[in-house]
Amino acid sequence: MAHPISESEIEKTETQIGAKLPSAYRESMKASNGKDHAATDEDEWELHPIKDTSDRKRISLTAYDILKETESARDWRGFPTEGIVIGNNGMGDLLILRKTKEGIEDVIYAFWHETSEITKIADSFDKLERE
Repeated sequence: MAHPISESEIEKTETQIGAKLPSAYRESMKASNGKDHAATDEDEWELHPIKDTSDRKRISLTAYDILKETESARDWRGFPTEGIVIGNNGMGDLLILRKTKEGIEDVIYAFWHETSEITKIADSFDKLERE
């Protein structure tokens, strides 16, 4: 079941990140807020929600949001300081966005935890196959 998120809740997370999230990603989260999956040639990815503080139920449903997952990943060997975790494959690998001086890139990357390698997965969020 989808749990839409409001623009104001997305903006709260963007304020904490210090940049605006890519538009295709924002639009997808507005409709489902992480309650779907993305598939690539490499793997299937569970998407993390954006924190929604609008009521108690939504706070609970979004407890493992992109900010919390990113904070946790910062302790991992080789995780990029500019990385923002938006999903995982259930085996330790992470789907990430990257923040630059200009803002957050549209490009979607995978962070492979065993090697600390980062590979480009898609040119933008809307290029991912979602289920």
